[in-house]
Amino acid sequence: MTIHVRSPDQDDRRLEFHKAKITVGSSPMCDITIAGDAVADEQAVLVQRGDHFEIFDIGRDGAVLVGGRPCRHGDVLAGQEIWIGDAVLMPQAPTKGVAFVDRGEGRVTATVSSTLSSVGGTSGAPAEPRLRPLLNEVVRLIHSIGRSENIFESILDSVFSSAPVLRAFLALRDPEGELVVKAHRNREHDADDQPIQVSQTLVGKVLDSGEALLTSDAEGDPNLNLAQSIQSLRIKAAICVPLVVDGKVIGLLYGDNREQPGILNRENLAFLSALAGVAAVAVEKFRLLEEYDQKLQIEQALAIARSIHRNFLPAGPPQIEGFDVYGDSESCDATGGDYYDFFPLSEDRLGVVIADVAGHGIGPALLMASVRATLRALLVDGASLNDLMFRLNELISADVRDGRFITLFFGLFDRKEGRLQHIGAGHTPTIWVRGGGGAPRQIRSGGPPLGVMSGVRYEVGEEIAFEPGDVFLFSTDGIHEAIDPAGKHFGLERLEQNLKDHASESAQEMVAAVHTELNVHVDGEPLRDDTTLVVVKIV
Repeated sequence: MTIHVRSPDQDDRRLEFHKAKITVGSSPMCDITIAGDAVADEQAVLVQRGDHFEIFDIGRDGAVLVGGRPCRHGDVLAGQEIWIGDAVLMPQAPTKGVAFVDRGEGRVTATVSSTLSSVGGTSGAPAEPRLRPLLNEVVRLIHSIGRSENIFESILDSVFSSAPVLRAFLALRDPEGELVVKAHRNREHDADDQPIQVSQTLVGKVLDSGEALLTSDAEGDPNLNLAQSIQSLRIKAAICVPLVVDGKVIGLLYGDNREQPGILNRENLAFLSALAGVAAVAVEKFRLLEEYDQKLQIEQALAIARSIHRNFLPAGPPQIEGFDVYGDSESCDATGGDYYDFFPLSEDRLGVVIADVAGHGIGPALLMASVRATLRALLVDGASLNDLMFRLNELISADVRDGRFITLFFGLFDRKEGRLQHIGAGHTPTIWVRGGGGAPRQIRSGGPPLGVMSGVRYEVGEEIAFEPGDVFLFSTDGIHEAIDPAGKHFGLERLEQNLKDHASESAQEMVAAVHTELNVHVDGEPLRDDTTLVVVKIV
């Protein structure tokens, strides 16, 4: 898919994507990033459907305009303008490109003849003195060119300036080894919108041998007379040179003339071989630039996610008479998907929430930030636990379109009444240890994870009467699912025993004790999920 992008803060860009669906938004993780407060993190999805396109607005209403009108979903023609924020996107018609033709010819095994010349490699062919200024200009252009320029088109300009070819293209190998045409041009007098058809025999020889080839009379070459595509395509003279980086053929540069046999000579071959060497440097430069850009985008997205995640976690435990509270969350990678929070609702009432969003990165971080803000708003409004969970689920179900979901457990402690109300959505059970001793108990409250389906009515769990000395441990599944080198899980039973063994200690000491035993258990194995713990001790 080819998209022409025009934006106020950047030069016009022509972007190539080797896929039929791309995302557009303000997030650096989108295929096309558009800055602006009016553009959502993921604003739109553009899908190529043959010779036309389909746009889906999945972000803020009114941010996507097609034909000057808001468009939530519709067809877009090639060349039609799509406004997203301050940027204009114009999908381009699928190019006919280059077709590599194989007419069922037999395998060519003959040696190279006088009319089919071979030049080993691309660095040893000197350019003629009169062509050196042109080659120097190409080198200067490559060193000065920016990311948004089309270096491949510039290289074709040099091909047509230096050799009497009428058709030319530059192609690179993709990770699977298939050729992808980056630029092509046809200056034949009867050129139309049909693809440039090229003999697979010539191309295959260059890719397999890594050597440049020149034929001044392809149709009459005895070494190519088995290649029916040579004759059917009327190729008179052709040059094909490899692009080589670190001894590996990464692509090729091709030019031919179907009107004048003998028009191409060794001087042309020498220059195009040298040009291919420069082009290979350009390709490597752009590959490194793309990797650098992708790394910057990922680092920027991770920095944003880390900032969001850090800011919505509590700065410290609340100081409420009758409660000793402590929480801690550790991410298994650059940014986490776990969340916990405290809500001092009065001098006697404390709300505690712990949650785990599926996935990591800026998307889950933003989703959790939205959950946090909604929770706080609902609690200020005095919403019941049933209503709180219902409205949270409706919000998440409406906003999440990628299969992401959240498990959550909310506990409401009332010191004056000595009771705990709780409600959950598919989350890890909370562990309760009596201050007077006895076996630990698991507090479970049903309901599916948030975001799985809308219209779910969540039920409040059985009310729990607590006493001074009682301890409640909230956790995420990264704790009990942590594995040792033998693949054994830490487990809820071990977590219960640890809490019971340290129930006389402070909340912070109990959290530290779990982490200590967890580290012993994994014995150096990296954690595969985030680990979050909250301890509430009644004092």
